[in-house]
Amino acid sequence: PLPESKEVDVKKAYLSRPYGVGTLAIVDSEGDQHCVHIVTLDGSKPNKVIGNGFGSGDGQLNFPQDVAFTPDGRRIAVADYSNHRISLFSIRGGPSGKWIGSFGLGSDDPSIEPSIAYPGGVTIDANGYILVVDCTRLSVFDAHGQFVKQLVFPMQGGSGICLHPHTQQAIVCQAPASGSHRVIRYDLIH
Repeated sequence: PLPESKEVDVKKAYLSRPYGVGTLAIVDSEGDQHCVHIVTLDGSKPNKVIGNGFGSGDGQLNFPQDVAFTPDGRRIAVADYSNHRISLFSIRGGPSGKWIGSFGLGSDDPSIEPSIAYPGGVTIDANGYILVVDCTRLSVFDAHGQFVKQLVFPMQGGSGICLHPHTQQAIVCQAPASGSHRVIRYDLIH
């Protein structure tokens, strides 16, 4: 916990429309930004801008929705909503980090198991497993993006996910567009 409350001046980050917040990261998915701003709480270091702008190419993002740090803090996973994928970036070195790769096939058909359709949330557990909630499922991938298993199907509009710090249960928000307006807790065994 922080010893005192301190406001961070995010105006310096030139945000168009802040959408999601992760640990020291702000997802921006409006205008031509489509990136993740990595900021320090005390403002002592310059912001890093992760992502190569709007698009579907390598390192580009299309309405990013959420971000999660790996346990070692060296990489981030970005829920790249309209590209139907999770994009991985190194945040070490240089002002903008480095694109590592992406995974996901972009389908809401449950028979296509490694697919991701409109990912709304991403989190990473202490062992490096990447949990992704999308419009129809909750899935687990390893640290390299290889599909491990599907935990929940069907699901209506997953829009955010986090892990309970003590029980490692997944806490999933369902999007207002799904009509559900609820938060659900899932026990994880992977």
